[in-house]
Amino acid sequence: MTALELPVTLPNTRQLVERQLALWPEHTAFLARSFAERDEPSLRLTEETATQVLTLAASRLDDCCAGYRWMCEAMLEEELFFRRHGRYRAQNFQDVAAAIYHNAAIMRLYMDGLLLSQVFWRNHVDIARFFRGYVAGLPDPFDHLEIGPGHGLQLAYAAMDGKCRSAAAWDISDASLQSTRECLDRLEVSAAVALEKRSIFDLGESGRYTSIVISEVLEHLENPAAALAGVRRNLAPGGRAFVNVPCNSPAPDHIHLFSHPDDLFLMLENAGFVVLERFATPGTGWTMARALRQRLTISCAAIVTHDGGD
Repeated sequence: MTALELPVTLPNTRQLVERQLALWPEHTAFLARSFAERDEPSLRLTEETATQVLTLAASRLDDCCAGYRWMCEAMLEEELFFRRHGRYRAQNFQDVAAAIYHNAAIMRLYMDGLLLSQVFWRNHVDIARFFRGYVAGLPDPFDHLEIGPGHGLQLAYAAMDGKCRSAAAWDISDASLQSTRECLDRLEVSAAVALEKRSIFDLGESGRYTSIVISEVLEHLENPAAALAGVRRNLAPGGRAFVNVPCNSPAPDHIHLFSHPDDLFLMLENAGFVVLERFATPGTGWTMARALRQRLTISCAAIVTHDGGD
């Protein structure tokens, strides 16, 4: 299969792929591998996501494709540093925030790139499938918080679930919050979702939420364990949290290095969570054994609850 031989049952996926490759034909081999690795349920989810992405991109599709290329090339630069030094380049959150999170132009590129990665990266589709299982297992009703909603697709999915009684999201980036609001509006999410510019370390009311999502956030922090302590305080008894990080995944704003999936699971247990489900999936083109051996990207996620202690 080449990237342009996708089934006719995936018209919106084909549209995204063909537009991206028209602007960046050198990406063909990667996308061919990515789609060849997907089973039928993953392809159906890919098409559903592609439909949403086209709705969100609207007349900005070429801009989104440019953002995706920018993101991939920026990550390649960080990958070269990681291979030479065995660590991420970024070490200080304040510097990263100034250079990226508070830079509207850079954050727009980043948000556009991450949006298309939900279609183009097989491991992101795998995580999306695991996330949907998480939402299906939430109590009825549930009060939901997502910290760092990014492109907003996960938040929209949770907010549209019939069991969702209330939904909120926090982020420190105005550009990210704007992208999230645009996502909710364009996907016509009818539920009211409260968006707030707020740090993960400002978690307040104890036990407020029965569902908390912190997806691809911990690797951006200098002290992710402290952030998890705040998440635990705000998770209601019997509630659940979805936590997702990439291992060995250098990026311009990644600070904390998770070298192995067990790094995440152990951190969660040490923070006072019970890990109910564990999930890990390697990046495109790699087996799990090779990814572990060569320190290649692995997307990891867990569904957790309280351990019952204070």
